[in-house]
Amino acid sequence: MTEFRTTLEDCNLNDLGFVKRWFTWERRRFLASNIRERLDRGVATLNWVNLFPSYQLEHLGHSFSDHCPILLGTMRIKQNDQCRHVRPFRFEAKWCLESFFEEIIKGWWAEDSGSVPGKLEKLGRRFQEPSDEILAEITDVQMNLNWVVDKEELFWEQHARVNWLKNGDCNTSYFHKVAVNRQFHGRIIALEDKNGGKLSSTKDILRLASDYFINLFSASIMGSDEHLFGLVEKKVTESMNAALLKQFTEDDIAYAVKMMAPLNAPDVDGFPAIFFQRYWHIIGPEISIYCLSILNGESEIGGINKTHIVLIPKIEKPKNMSQFRPISLCNVVYKIIAKVLVIHMSAILGYCINEAQGAFIPRRLISDNVLIAY
Repeated sequence: MTEFRTTLEDCNLNDLGFVKRWFTWERRRFLASNIRERLDRGVATLNWVNLFPSYQLEHLGHSFSDHCPILLGTMRIKQNDQCRHVRPFRFEAKWCLESFFEEIIKGWWAEDSGSVPGKLEKLGRRFQEPSDEILAEITDVQMNLNWVVDKEELFWEQHARVNWLKNGDCNTSYFHKVAVNRQFHGRIIALEDKNGGKLSSTKDILRLASDYFINLFSASIMGSDEHLFGLVEKKVTESMNAALLKQFTEDDIAYAVKMMAPLNAPDVDGFPAIFFQRYWHIIGPEISIYCLSILNGESEIGGINKTHIVLIPKIEKPKNMSQFRPISLCNVVYKIIAKVLVIHMSAILGYCINEAQGAFIPRRLISDNVLIAY
């Protein structure tokens, strides 16, 4: 068996998983002596998975043979089961290497009016529907082979979420495999409900996830806890409080943007931090005014308080919602505001939180977290 696994690894073959019944072989039909095993599997390379991302492998029922037939389809979702889903806009980091993009962004940003969230949304739509002139310029630039390697490497670095490798070595193949492998293992084919029933349709999985989070975050009736506050020792002095009440400045915003990881996954608007860092001299003034209006209590945060929830498997093959760890992908403008608050409060957190508690304290374990801010 070890040699067989080694052969699969040498050939870059991955188990395609399955839906519905878990076994492919059955001996003896009586309950007391019944034996079931998953002996047969479907395997494929990551390149094949990339070509057919909507595949589905199903173990069919068997009749005379002990083995179940295996059906591999390249289109997992039936037409009548498909939910309308438009691929969201994602700003690609490789576009920052195009010299003409700066002029395009400068023109588009100046043309649009309205709030910052609205302008970012319009900018994303424009990137999704580029003009003939832009497409022609992109084609000309892509003919320059000296740039192609840099763009591919930066693209796959972003999608692989690998932070410790920087531009320089030619790691395009490596980054591509990491990104595709992450997508391969992140697919949710089927889940079990609370009664153990298996759900495989997109609509049923969406409803199951929605019901799970509604139930998880529903608060029960709580009693009064005001009497507990009198037992908490005061740690914030008047001078600390005065520092916390100081007005925020544009320098605070610019510093927070500079300190952000450039290629972390974007949220609803599709723009990662590298877009803001690269074109801050164009969009920075309006972003700063918008963030300061919220930080200084002049505006509400509702316009940017939107997030995508991504489910990260806790185990290799999760079967129910409790086996996923939810990660919230907040948009960058929200992260800027949260980071400014974190930096603002970090000077006094060491006095307020016990030494045994590492979370939220710089140079302990976690130095930055949105939960501090909101």
